[in-house]
Amino acid sequence: MDLFTLSLCTVLLSAMMAITLSALFLTNTADKAMRDWSLAGVCFLACSLLILVASVRTVPWLLTPVLSNTLYIAAHGFVLSGITSQTRSVNSHLSIGVFSAFVLLMHFNDAISSNVEFRMLAIYPVMLTLNLLSVFHLWRFRHSAHGKSYWAVMTIILLFIVHTAGSAVAILLFPDHLEFLGNDIIQTTNSLVVLLYISGLTLGLIFVHAWKREVTLKTVSRTDALTGWFNRHALNESASREFIRCQRNQLSFAFVTFDIDFFKNVNDQYGHTTGDRAIRHIANVAREATREYDYHFRLGGEEFVIMLAGLKVSDVKAIAERVRFAIQSTPLCMVTESLPLSVSVGMATMEQGDLGWHVVLERADDALYAAKKGGRNNTRFLTANALSLVKG
Repeated sequence: MDLFTLSLCTVLLSAMMAITLSALFLTNTADKAMRDWSLAGVCFLACSLLILVASVRTVPWLLTPVLSNTLYIAAHGFVLSGITSQTRSVNSHLSIGVFSAFVLLMHFNDAISSNVEFRMLAIYPVMLTLNLLSVFHLWRFRHSAHGKSYWAVMTIILLFIVHTAGSAVAILLFPDHLEFLGNDIIQTTNSLVVLLYISGLTLGLIFVHAWKREVTLKTVSRTDALTGWFNRHALNESASREFIRCQRNQLSFAFVTFDIDFFKNVNDQYGHTTGDRAIRHIANVAREATREYDYHFRLGGEEFVIMLAGLKVSDVKAIAERVRFAIQSTPLCMVTESLPLSVSVGMATMEQGDLGWHVVLERADDALYAAKKGGRNNTRFLTANALSLVKG
């Protein structure tokens, strides 16, 4: 395959990458990772266009190889920056500037500018560094919520790293006096690998974007927008799974339920905006008073549920009382005054004969009702026997 055909194919694939990733970025302009990946596609496209033009006519030295090589390194830098934005919410624009400036300035060295082999051997370490950093960040966050989507991109970049290292070794072992824009086997192979790299990287990044979107939609569908706690739909999923797990492993399973005392008065006196602030405040205080790995749910209105596993009854009672006391001791601060708040709390644990988690939750709700009848701002615990006596 001649140089012009390879260059034309690279332009078309780079254009596809730039257009596709830019379109995805425009659907969510807050996605900084996709912004950087779009810029990577633009840099690959600009570099490919310069090489295509240079393959059919003479162009100034500052355009090719100087600008084309600089754009090529910048493209790899933007791939890295998108990955760090995706995994760590931190871009790598400074690294892009440093590495691109280094590649730009090195062309003004006489030995490098006059020798294609020297130029390639000078660029390869920069390219390897950027790509190794990309793989490092993807590997480091492989167990995150989006980690499974990183494997395709990680594989593509690793294969490209292996080829780049092999190409550098081949140049060192078999110096062949390469020509700029030549059809040497090393340069032809490099061009073919770049074609595969750009196409594979584009597909991999689209997959990351689709996975991220799916995770976001799933999170939104399971999360209460006001408090950040899980919603009733998430309760159905999580409680079913945890109840079976606790039964199988002979672990305790418990619910702590609570709602805000006289919450209607808060809305009537201060308005629904303050009511929403009160709900968020209660949720934040309650989360601080519980363990990080406990399950927190808001079922609507002022009704909250905490699901606990692996605790003694005394520990469940202690957590429930800690939540109640923390809320009582932490009033909602407003502009002109502090608004005292309190909650009534009910508790129940899984007992022999409970057919499902709904039974435990219903018992905890009955305990909550008993706490409200008992004067509010207190905690109640009900067993199955105690409940039968109450209802009897």
